[in-house]
Parts: sequence; C-alpha cells; structure tokens
Amino acid sequence: MIISRNSHELVTLLVGKGTNVKKFVLHKDFACYYSPVFKAAFNGNFIEGQTQEYHLEDVSEETAQFLVQWIYHQTLTIAQLDNGGAYIRKEWRDLVHLWVLADKLLIPRLQNVVLRYLYQVMIRIKTTPFSIIPYVYEHTTSNSPLRRFVVDYCASKLKPEKLQKFPQDFPSEMVTDLAIVWANMIPMTKRKVLLKPKNVANYDVPEN
Repeated sequence: MIISRNSHELVTLLVGKGTNVKKFVLHKDFACYYSPVFKAAFNGNFIEGQTQEYHLEDVSEETAQFLVQWIYHQTLTIAQLDNGGAYIRKEWRDLVHLWVLADKLLIPRLQNVVLRYLYQVMIRIKTTPFSIIPYVYEHTTSNSPLRRFVVDYCASKLKPEKLQKFPQDFPSEMVTDLAIVWANMIPMTKRKVLLKPKNVANYDVPEN
C-alpha cells in the first residue's frame, strides 16, 4: 500500500483525561496503515468510527508526540542522544511508555525501533534507569521482549548489593527472572563448588 500525503481524511487522537486532554490530528491513511487497531476503530461501527476520534487516556503528551512523529517519519528524535548524552529521566520514561503503547496498537515495527533507541541511550549515558522497572512489569507479560531486555541488561550490569539496598526498585517477579538468568550463566560444575563436605561447617550455629 502506498500512503498518499494528499489524503484529506483526518482523524484525532485525544490524549490524556479530564481537562488535560490534548488533541493530535493526523492523516487517517497513515494511522490506519501502521496500526490495525486504528484501522479497525476508525473504519468500524463503534464510536471511534462515527467521531473519527480515538481516546488514549493513559498516554502522556510526549509519548503521543513520539507516536505521531514515528507514524509520519519512521524515526524518533531522542534529545539525550543529541546533546552529549545528558540523562533525561522523562524522555527515557516516555520511550518505555511508547513501547507499551505500540504493543497495544499492534505496531511491532515501532516496538523494535524503540528498543534500539533504549539500548543506545543506556550505552550512551551508562546508567540503568531503575525507576522504570516497576512500570515495565506492571504493563507487560512474562514473555514480553521488553521485560526480557530489561532483565538481561540489568543482569549484565547490576551489582548484587543494589538488590539489597533498594529492594523496592525490583518487583518480586524480576528478582526471580534475574536469578534464572544468573543461574543459567553459571555452569553446573562451578555451582557445585559452593557446597562441599569440608564447607558444611560454614553453616554451623555458634554454640558459645
């Protein structure tokens, strides 16, 4: 399918809730071409098809801007990749939210683009944004590529004492996932040396 920029049919994304709703107007052809969810909504018999409006209540304005930018240009402008690597917490969060939104809108190509930007950002700033981990686990399933990506990255960079010092940053599911990754990285031959007959005394209770 060839998308025509000359199409006069427009649709509106209503972003946010209450009095803070922002409107994003874009060409219907573009929205429907990249998202089967939009295609079904805007061409169906439900309220979205009648009003040509689609409500994204739990999406930030910045995340919606990323979505529209990608729909039109197939790329994203990431400030912290262009300004010397300064860490911008909000931008990182919005990218993660964009991945989740793309999942809901059934746009795997956008999910893959976002994941590569996330990796570039992490390599550039050399920082693991632990603050987004709870959101990832709340909004993805156990087999989610984003969840696996976050776990593998943390498994390769995380110091064990971080888990002890800031347990609130790590959902219990993630601790289990990390344990599995780390266990699979250690050969069974090395694990066996943890407990040998001569080491049993290490677990004795002092008898005074």
